[in-house]
Amino acid sequence: MKPILVDVSGGSSLTQAAFCALLLSLPGIDLARPVEGQPPDVILWLADSGAQGLAELRRCHPSLPVVVVAEGLTPRRARSYLEMGCLGCLSRDDEPAMLNQALRHAARGEGYLPQDLALALLQEMKGEGDETSAVQARLGSLSPRELEVLTLLGHGLSNKDIAARLYLSVRTVEGHLLSLYRKLEVHNRVEAAVAALRLCLGNESGSPT
Repeated sequence: MKPILVDVSGGSSLTQAAFCALLLSLPGIDLARPVEGQPPDVILWLADSGAQGLAELRRCHPSLPVVVVAEGLTPRRARSYLEMGCLGCLSRDDEPAMLNQALRHAARGEGYLPQDLALALLQEMKGEGDETSAVQARLGSLSPRELEVLTLLGHGLSNKDIAARLYLSVRTVEGHLLSLYRKLEVHNRVEAAVAALRLCLGNESGSPT
């Protein structure tokens, strides 16, 4: 199987070198070498450089998925990265296996947040009653099938797993996701999953009705 090619950006030269060495130790991951005709599948952004550099990166490479690794990552900072279009956020303290998982999700166009960060982000958003009400109102525009897909997304299932659970093709699931993103006015699966969590659709006690 072709390895996922990752380009490391941001941070200091020493930090980049450390992460490049780490990436080479992860199974199924390799470093992108654009000068050799190997463009990246995913960009790993080291947040030492701040959001300004990330904004420039997103302008230059709008179609490439980005995973952010930040020191002292807070829910508020994670939310700002997601709003800038990043597909994943990790803390420097997270395990290498989580980085591998985040890169694999991003390469498939899927978002990734560690569970504790997703829950912390949900807690922070609980006080935003007006915004939650707006999301609740948009929920009524979803079809029954889109609501099922959103519920499973809130459980953290991948597109492939959602397709298997609902006896659909992966392409059909992708179509439902694009439709519900538009209706919920979100940009990616991470934001949609947060919306599902906010509405308790991702809880075992939640109901897709």
